[in-house]
Amino acid sequence: MKIKISIIFLLTLFFIFSQVFSIEYVVSKIYVFEIKNAITKPTLNEFKKLLNKVELENNSAILLILDTPGGELESSLEFVKTIESSKIPIIGFVYPSGAHAWSAGVLILLSTHVAVMAPGTVIGSCQPVVINLVTGTTKPINESKVLNAIEKYFEEVARFRNRNVTFAKYCVLKNLNLGAREALKYNVIDLIANNPLDLVEKLNNTEIRGIAYIFKNVQFVKHGKSIETVILEYLNRPDIGFTLFTLGFLLLIISSLLANPYIAIIGLVFLILPFLIGILPINIIPIVLLLIGIGLILGDVLSGFSSHGILLSIGLVLSILGGLMIQPYIEPSKWSIHINPIYSTIILYFGISICLTVAILVIKGVIRIFKVKPLSSKLLNLRGYTGIAVENIKKDQIGYVKICGEYWRAKAIEDVYENDEVIVIDQKDDLLIIKRKTT
Repeated sequence: MKIKISIIFLLTLFFIFSQVFSIEYVVSKIYVFEIKNAITKPTLNEFKKLLNKVELENNSAILLILDTPGGELESSLEFVKTIESSKIPIIGFVYPSGAHAWSAGVLILLSTHVAVMAPGTVIGSCQPVVINLVTGTTKPINESKVLNAIEKYFEEVARFRNRNVTFAKYCVLKNLNLGAREALKYNVIDLIANNPLDLVEKLNNTEIRGIAYIFKNVQFVKHGKSIETVILEYLNRPDIGFTLFTLGFLLLIISSLLANPYIAIIGLVFLILPFLIGILPINIIPIVLLLIGIGLILGDVLSGFSSHGILLSIGLVLSILGGLMIQPYIEPSKWSIHINPIYSTIILYFGISICLTVAILVIKGVIRIFKVKPLSSKLLNLRGYTGIAVENIKKDQIGYVKICGEYWRAKAIEDVYENDEVIVIDQKDDLLIIKRKTT
């Protein structure tokens, strides 16, 4: 009898402690953030902006959709720190079927509050590599100093969430890969779900690491990337950086052969642009692009458009990119203006009209610049000028004449003798058509 009472007492005590130390988290809104490509600084920056926004709301969570080959180590480590210090649950989901999370993608999955995989997905292959920007090839890092540090970091991230530390170790040292069933079996993930709705249904009323998740009238909100992030992710791609670098190098060679300073300026811009994007803070890059663009435009204007619109065109492109990227992250409810629809329509069309007018003027100016002949061609038009023949030139033959102190190739329409005074009656490129000047 005493044994039964003791067992009942212990069970009651366990129940009380489980209720005391278990935290209920009610979720009614889930923000969906997708990582479909490489993890870069722009990806991290966009995720931080979303997290700062969602943390101000009640009963919200973030669903992190992963289908990625990995990414930058520095950005991935910062990603993990951001997730581990998050005040709201972040659910990592390798989705859809056929997707994968390799390298840094695995690290981020291990750091999430709840790790989920869809059937037919794979995680693993976490050995760090170095990308050769010239050839585009990758080379595994085998240096113990780097490899051991990354392996230990993977272990600690897994241990922080009570996940399989052995997998974290061997996916770095031996490029171990697991499917969804194996990952669930070996305590790498928490659930297998077919889709986000199935995930919510299976996670509902389930306690994971002391948190009981309760979903009520869940609303999914897909987070769209900002223009800034889209542009920066594109510019951060290794192939784009290599293309810009190569093009800049070729333009510098061409400019040296043609002695054209404008081609050299464009080549220099293309050459340094990938390095600036790679090393500068994200919030500085738009300003730098805008300043370079404005500088090129002013340079072309002040030089009298002597580059025939080359500097102007490149400057406009960089200015537009920089301008699009400089925009504050403000909630629509904070900046939207509630006015009469008629007034708003008038303002909208007025603004569009101004933009179109400016665009037409710019395009018209560029076309005019390309059509206008350079000043040098006007100065070299010698029709009507007189000179002296420096040799005998027979009819329809070519010889040399001296005009304005310079020697020119000339074709005579009649016999011309040395020291005869001649007049230019036509010009075809650098060939003058001449005849004897009559008094």
